[in-house]
Amino acid sequence: MVAPGAKKPSSRLDAAAQEALKTRLDALSCVEEQFQDFDVVWAKVLGFPWWPGVLFLSWDVVRRAGIVTDPKIVAELVVPAPERVPVMDAATGQATGAFRWKRHCLVMFLDKFNFSLLEIEPANVASYTAHYQLYERAVMGSKNSKKKSEFRRALVKAATLLHMGKEYAEEDLVLLEEPSPAEKKLRMEEVMELDEEGEGSLDDAWDDRESDDVEYSINAGDTKPAKAKKSSKNTYLDG
Repeated sequence: MVAPGAKKPSSRLDAAAQEALKTRLDALSCVEEQFQDFDVVWAKVLGFPWWPGVLFLSWDVVRRAGIVTDPKIVAELVVPAPERVPVMDAATGQATGAFRWKRHCLVMFLDKFNFSLLEIEPANVASYTAHYQLYERAVMGSKNSKKKSEFRRALVKAATLLHMGKEYAEEDLVLLEEPSPAEKKLRMEEVMELDEEGEGSLDDAWDDRESDDVEYSINAGDTKPAKAKKSSKNTYLDG
């Protein structure tokens, strides 16, 4: 709502602000980010938008966390050892004489708890807080109402982890599979929106994530994201 006499912000200013944000993020992407186990990150899989997830550097850490996974998935998504590779000039494609470490990680995407294997580089993995505005706007500005609903739920879970701070590594990740009060409120709002549009029901809002576990290929080894099994026991994360 704009106060009487006040000028409504122009789209040009909005576009300028977005361009400034993009420029800042491009600069950040030139800096090699250091990630640790249990970091909340943005991750990108081919064909899908940037999405919140939890990063792991090895399956050993996943197992110590008590997260139950299919052995076939663990065998399929093998995390390569760090490799020293030459840095190539982006313009010429020639080696610059410098070297960098090529590393991979596992990302457990929030809300559906699928795992993907990704190379740690700006095109695939980014810090959560620094890139929040850009990637949140990209999805929430789309017209796909179902995708936005899933995205909002993932944001709630990411916020839950971030609010726990470093101590969340000692918390039960399985609790994230149970809707928090904030998520319950969010889903009820989604139900009302869907009812107004004639597109869904209460069951749709709560159960769509179970019916939409689509497997898809990714750049790193053309592997497929795998869903973690729900453990019948408490799952405590061991940082």
